[in-house]
Amino acid sequence: MANKYLHIGFQWVGAPRTQEAANLIETPGVVDDWFKYGGNCWIVYTQYNQTAWAEYLSKILGTYDSVMIYEVTNLNHTNGRLPGNFWDWFNKYRP
Repeated sequence: MANKYLHIGFQWVGAPRTQEAANLIETPGVVDDWFKYGGNCWIVYTQYNQTAWAEYLSKILGTYDSVMIYEVTNLNHTNGRLPGNFWDWFNKYRP
């Protein structure tokens, strides 16, 4: 299975479970690389698809919490206002 970039973003209703999310997302073997920006958002470089991630992360979601996972597909058309170290991470070579 080829690796891909996925965006994972949470919206918490009630107490945020950001540390629990980080413990799951930032686990070696689950992701090959990751970058966290903002309080509830990650870009991950992973072999697993959105369905697998949604199931994996469901264990920390409360009844009204939300998670959105989507594949970042066109790396040639990116722009935004994030710190330079994000763009360095995003653009680094990965075999």
